[in-house]
Amino acid sequence: MFMFFRAFKEGFSFTYPAARLICRRDMIKWAIVPICVSGIILVGGLLMIGFFLYAQLEQYLSIWPNYLRNIIWWFLISTLFTTFSFLLFGVSNLLAAPFNSQLSAAVERKVGNQNRNSNSDTGALKNIADSIISIRSETKKLGCFLKLGLPLLIFSLIPGLNLFAPIAWLLLGSWMLSLEYIDYPLSNNGMEFPAAKNYAARERGLTLGLGFSLTILTLVPIVNILAMPIGVAAGTLLYDQKLRKELITLHATNDR
Repeated sequence: MFMFFRAFKEGFSFTYPAARLICRRDMIKWAIVPICVSGIILVGGLLMIGFFLYAQLEQYLSIWPNYLRNIIWWFLISTLFTTFSFLLFGVSNLLAAPFNSQLSAAVERKVGNQNRNSNSDTGALKNIADSIISIRSETKKLGCFLKLGLPLLIFSLIPGLNLFAPIAWLLLGSWMLSLEYIDYPLSNNGMEFPAAKNYAARERGLTLGLGFSLTILTLVPIVNILAMPIGVAAGTLLYDQKLRKELITLHATNDR
């Protein structure tokens, strides 16, 4: 248990240097498109969903006593806001996937590593191919989230059990965000999404720590617009400092 919390703390710590890295003048240009996509989807989507749900729920809850009505509102808002934030965040990552891959490659270059996307002078056809690969990988991640998220959404609507729904969403969101952003540097280095899942299963404390820190960012208004590029940078830094060395050792062992 001590080792788990130690690894959790280490994973959590990648977010701050990632945020500082993204704010550098030579790096912010790679984060502009992800920030714009995230802002439009999150702000626009939550406002539209919020207005619709408010009108529907206000009509339904108007017959309840004020004290009970406030309690119900708190649970509904916390559960629905968390649920739709993760869903909209998934859509944002799908649309921004090619740009996130380029941002991850730029972070790797910044820390002194090379990958197949390191050459900024690649041709148009290769850029298109890389974009298709990024979007295909993103659909797999979104499908994985929906496969787990839909049963949890049903669980969230069951009276009594829904008291634990915010905690369940927090755990699921942390795990999915860690997969989301560790996958970008892995994909840039020729590995598929299952590699990220295997690593997350093996290093639960480290990956949940990273995902939890990013989940906090996604739930803070305005700050959540920056969560996507920070997550890409944090996942890439984790790959560089932890996973890359492990993969090099593994390949060296296999080549013997």
